[in-house]
Amino acid sequence: MKKLIAVLLAMMMVFSFAACRKTNGGKEIEKDYISIDSIVVMEEHSSFADCSIKVMNNFDKDIDRIEIEYHELDDAGNVIWSGSIYFNAPGFGQSANEKMQIHNSLKDVDCLEFVSYNLLTSDYKFYESHNFVEPVTFFCVGSNFYIKGTEPEKEPVTELFVGEMAKTDTVELTVKDVYFADKLSTYTYTPTDSASGIVAGDGNIYICIRFDIKNMGKDTLEWEDYSAFEVDYNDGYIFSAFNDTNYSYLVEPDGSGYVSFSNGSSSSKGAPDLLPLSGDELLMIIEVSKMLEEDTESPLKIKIELPSGISEKEFIYNVR
Repeated sequence: MKKLIAVLLAMMMVFSFAACRKTNGGKEIEKDYISIDSIVVMEEHSSFADCSIKVMNNFDKDIDRIEIEYHELDDAGNVIWSGSIYFNAPGFGQSANEKMQIHNSLKDVDCLEFVSYNLLTSDYKFYESHNFVEPVTFFCVGSNFYIKGTEPEKEPVTELFVGEMAKTDTVELTVKDVYFADKLSTYTYTPTDSASGIVAGDGNIYICIRFDIKNMGKDTLEWEDYSAFEVDYNDGYIFSAFNDTNYSYLVEPDGSGYVSFSNGSSSSKGAPDLLPLSGDELLMIIEVSKMLEEDTESPLKIKIELPSGISEKEFIYNVR
């Protein structure tokens, strides 16, 4: 992590990245280099995302193809994927926008680190290879990746009470009720009093968050864009809808459609995406410790991130 921070501080001073340098009368000047200017997520999926990458060619010679090698890093700076992207090289002083693919969910990828590039002939034969003087590292902020120091400021957290509306430029969401359930229907994943049904694990219970949501944007709002719910018990015990151990469900109250999460994976049956200017009433159900229901004195909060422009805005509902 210290190495990553040191790299980022260095990159705040330089936005073009030289492959090699030479001196002229004691003064260091840049020679040939490739620069990466931006990375924008175009389409997000459960396990990968398609991105657009802008690359500038500053090699004063003919190049047919470029291969750029990169790492995907988590928030601790650990490499969770290594990949590469090939494309036809733009002319000297020109840029190219090319597609690349993030092979892990953006919920796992905190930043992208570009480490080296190869120059190739048109038939993929090897010219030469270069390392960036410093790895080019981009942080993920919403649907864009930014060099440290150029990312937009994160909007402040808004605190609300149950019944109040969380509002951004594209989403209106109101948490209307929060309650607990011992058992869920086997078929609809909604709370039930039936003798049969799905029972939470030992010492656990289901917390049910009933909310209204409306898509005020001009594009379809996918369920992944508004399902980042977290339950915060006693200021630090976090239970997330996207968890690795317990079960969570995003369901229609009548059981007509649902998305279920388990061990980081998901399955869907009529997942509730929202068309522009349409709304719905939904339940987010998260398996949590029974202590959340039994301990009525400790704070209980619901955290939710909603799309806001090119980033997200965080809201906190104070349940008690």
